[in-house]
Amino acid sequence: MLDRPQGAFYGSQVSAPIFRDTLQQILVAKGVQPQNSEGLPSFDAHMKDGEKPLTAPPPELTQDKDGKWKVPNLAGHDMRTLVKVLEKGQLKLVPHGSGVSWRQNPLPGAVLAPGDAVEVWFQ
Repeated sequence: MLDRPQGAFYGSQVSAPIFRDTLQQILVAKGVQPQNSEGLPSFDAHMKDGEKPLTAPPPELTQDKDGKWKVPNLAGHDMRTLVKVLEKGQLKLVPHGSGVSWRQNPLPGAVLAPGDAVEVWFQ
């Protein structure tokens, strides 16, 4: 892609998107999370006018009387959505991969305290 680009041939058009994607993956692997979710990719950004979303409505955390959070089923959502969901309970997302979520640890129904981590696998 870099040695023999087809079409665009300027660095900003060829190497910058590759660098951005690589850096995002490195930050995710190191557990670095953004201060806010602005600018994170989502399915909505790729949808055409009139198309319906690919994912179900975002899951919701529920809080018990002790101030702990019950983790919902997080499968079928993009990373941006899950960051927003988990921020509500001050839970830390530990992502693996990219794309759509398909697996999580702890399992749905687990009760966590603010500051706990939730691992989610994406594909």
